[in-house]
Amino acid sequence: MVMKKRLSASWADKKFLIMFNYIENKLRLNSKKNFSVIFGNSPSKNARSPKIWNKIYKKINSKTRMYPFDVSKNNFVSLIDEIIKNNKFIGGSVTEPFKADVVKQIRPFDNLVKKIGAANTIFKHKNNFRTYNTDFLSIVEQL
Repeated sequence: MVMKKRLSASWADKKFLIMFNYIENKLRLNSKKNFSVIFGNSPSKNARSPKIWNKIYKKINSKTRMYPFDVSKNNFVSLIDEIIKNNKFIGGSVTEPFKADVVKQIRPFDNLVKKIGAANTIFKHKNNFRTYNTDFLSIVEQL
């Protein structure tokens, strides 16, 4: 079922629709397909990640899609609480100002994330979501 923000749906799809209460941009998602997300104040306006990842998904013949979720600081915690319950959500990217908040919501993958107190990646590990920080690794490589 393809949906736009805030559309009515059958009982089976209500769980999928709850997350739309917390995002500010209009989207078309298929509730039957896996998806990843970039979370931020306004990634729908300038984030390159969805274009890049959607090309990769297409090239490897995956039906997975990446979407930009524009979310306010007030709605971020509720959105994360809902989206990690969705079995079609596979993970994604986190931009400022949510990098510290996501570590409070989703368990860090390693001590590095705990020490830094920020993460930019959400991924599934043994059927649970974890956070990771790839920014730090890029910086360390340059030193």
